[in-house]
Amino acid sequence: MVTLAEHYQAFKNDRLNQLILNIRRFRAAQLREMLADGTEMDVQTFNQEIWVIGDAYLRNEKVDFYQLDREKDADKISELEDALQNRTLTYKGNAMWGSGTRVFGSMLKDDDDKIDLIQDALAILNEEAYNPAEKALQIQKIKGFGPNISTGLVMVFHPEQFMIYNEKSKEACRLIYGETDNLADFQQYMQQLKEDLHIEDFLELDFFLYSWLRNESGRSGNQMGFPFSNIFANEDEGQWAFDFIAEVMGKLGVNSSDDERLSMTYRRNMNGIHVNFCHWIILGVYRSGDLRIPLFRKYEGFQQIERIDSFAQKENEPEISGFRCSIDQLNNEIRVALDETLSHIAQRFEHYSRSPYRKFHLSSLSEAIFIREKRGQLFREGLQDHEWQQQRLAQEINYWIFQGNPNVFDPIGHLKEEGAKPWAVSAHRKKIKPDDKVIIWVTGAESGCYALGTVASEIYEDDNEDGKYKCDVEIALSLVDNPILKEEIEEEEALQDLKAGNQGTNFQSSKEEFEALMQLAQEKNQWHIQNPEYTLKDMQTDTGMDDTQVQRWLRSLNRKGQAILYGPPGTGKTYMAKKMAQHLIGGNDGFYDIVQFHPAYAYEDFIQGIRPVNRDGVLDYPLMDGRFLEFCQRASTKQGECVLIIDEINRANLSRVFGELMYLLEYREQKMPLAGGKELRIPQNVRIIGTMNTADRSIALMDHALRRRFAFLSLRPNYDILRNYHQKTNVDVESLISTLEAINRQIGDANFELGISFFLLENLDAELEGIWRMEIEPYLEEYFFDQPDKTEMFRWEQVKDRLQV
Repeated sequence: MVTLAEHYQAFKNDRLNQLILNIRRFRAAQLREMLADGTEMDVQTFNQEIWVIGDAYLRNEKVDFYQLDREKDADKISELEDALQNRTLTYKGNAMWGSGTRVFGSMLKDDDDKIDLIQDALAILNEEAYNPAEKALQIQKIKGFGPNISTGLVMVFHPEQFMIYNEKSKEACRLIYGETDNLADFQQYMQQLKEDLHIEDFLELDFFLYSWLRNESGRSGNQMGFPFSNIFANEDEGQWAFDFIAEVMGKLGVNSSDDERLSMTYRRNMNGIHVNFCHWIILGVYRSGDLRIPLFRKYEGFQQIERIDSFAQKENEPEISGFRCSIDQLNNEIRVALDETLSHIAQRFEHYSRSPYRKFHLSSLSEAIFIREKRGQLFREGLQDHEWQQQRLAQEINYWIFQGNPNVFDPIGHLKEEGAKPWAVSAHRKKIKPDDKVIIWVTGAESGCYALGTVASEIYEDDNEDGKYKCDVEIALSLVDNPILKEEIEEEEALQDLKAGNQGTNFQSSKEEFEALMQLAQEKNQWHIQNPEYTLKDMQTDTGMDDTQVQRWLRSLNRKGQAILYGPPGTGKTYMAKKMAQHLIGGNDGFYDIVQFHPAYAYEDFIQGIRPVNRDGVLDYPLMDGRFLEFCQRASTKQGECVLIIDEINRANLSRVFGELMYLLEYREQKMPLAGGKELRIPQNVRIIGTMNTADRSIALMDHALRRRFAFLSLRPNYDILRNYHQKTNVDVESLISTLEAINRQIGDANFELGISFFLLENLDAELEGIWRMEIEPYLEEYFFDQPDKTEMFRWEQVKDRLQV
């Protein structure tokens, strides 16, 4: 049997392999120079030069050196060697990893958001205080960067210290050393392999393992094309998944790819497969062996699964939800529950003949489900060019005018009703799809734009009217009280070709027309009254915080959508949260609100619940919206950012209070039906800032699922803030600061340190004794309850002479 060392020796002696390796090293050196200053990076350059695996060019001709034949293309190899030597070979892309998407941040619409995330990642990449593993873990937390990209970037920056952690390198590690899903263990194994084989750097090791898996090991059947390489660890896992899909569809009565109740599509970010049955996404198969399966809600108690969403259902139906579990967790107990649920789903849709998702159906996927012989070729070739086009069309946002005629029904009254608005669809049924943008136009004497919204459902047949089709529209901006009338837009150049007012219900529009109406709405309606500007400089002046740190915190908050300011008592957490909120809403029409959690705070208070109300002496129990649901409804009418500050967030049972919000904090583009009948959705302009006193509860004690949904921003006692504050009061606080430092050294725990906000008073000299006796001493007595001598060291009588304020 050929040893791995012998494989490496053959690899090293291969002229083409060495050419490709040298090209990779050449490109890595270019990338290091390009990424050395993240502040100069723009989105277009990042996409073209960094994000995706690219192409080599010789005299403007693209060269695929991975497809060269060692013997037939010997002259071409010589030409490439010379071009590399003379630096006449050019390269676009990274040459080392594939991202799985064509552009960075495909889920983001705003390039400003994208560049903030990119610059955050590059700042970490260039941070000398972090070791390579810390850099990779920090970058991976940033939205848009997964383990593939984060570890690839670090390998480029530290080729002698760190190895890329992608599916191929993990597969090689598994074959050589055994299974590991731990980055630290993986790096140790790769370091050992590099030393054992006397390999120069990890760029070489990465390419050697790629070549070994592809050509040398006889495992070429496992070299899967994109996106299967992005979804499955190997072909065996892909075969299992396709068998499982076939099994599930068989239980729903689907045994052929020709059955139009079935539609198979790739997930939007190309890291999974969605299996649609009639109107429901019945199965999801995702990377890392994750599954999404339908189960009755009553099975939520299974410990090994997690409920992630719910299906749209009629009243009085047994509730069915989507649950996440891994392939390994799919035991007999779950399979029995799945079979029971599938039986109900088959009956529910027994009169349906076609899935509305069929227009996006990829027949190559479904054929491979039912015909095993087609899988090998599918796995090897991956997504074909015409299917790329089909995927792209499925993900594009279209713009529409939905028109209402007051002589036929009451469109204005319809718009005033709560919830998503069903709207008739008489044209473009094959093109209108969820997430498309809609202009609601009302005809008649007062014709004009009365709302702007988003398509919230697939097209469906109205059960009450045969042959009539509708879709649901979620209203983002209602203008019924102050519409943009037809005569108001006649002078607007961008709206000269608006098709509204013609005979019919649905017309095509454009992004430019939609945005022009949004701009008019902002200028016309009073809700656009702007808050006063509150700049970063204002914030720095008021808080005394370093400008760079404040900007980093704000980027983290915008990246995650929610953050927790944590620290010991008296560090100004609530004050800082208010100032951050004031900055975020400055110059726009947003707002901020504060809610304080406490041990009795419940889901019914925060989301939705039944509450007692005295109505004319009679006790009633109506279903009422909670603080967060009300906040989101109000925020959905604003264009600017809206901030909810949750003070003392750790004092409540968060998993119980948040309920469905736990899922939506991570998947903000989704919405969840509530038990009371409404839907919970977090508008994109909502930010959440919590404050947490670590003297009450350590971060380590918080639920892990909750911790990973928030950015955590540490506030420690900052004595410079105290100094800066009292510069204007002409009070010397140096002796006070040295005393506080002495107290915190005795405490010896960052979670319980004494903060400085107790002393941010203009008349500190008059108030100091009262603060010390009635706030500082009781705190020390509680902390040093078993060490009273330490409390005695800092009694007022002991320190008053040295404080001298």
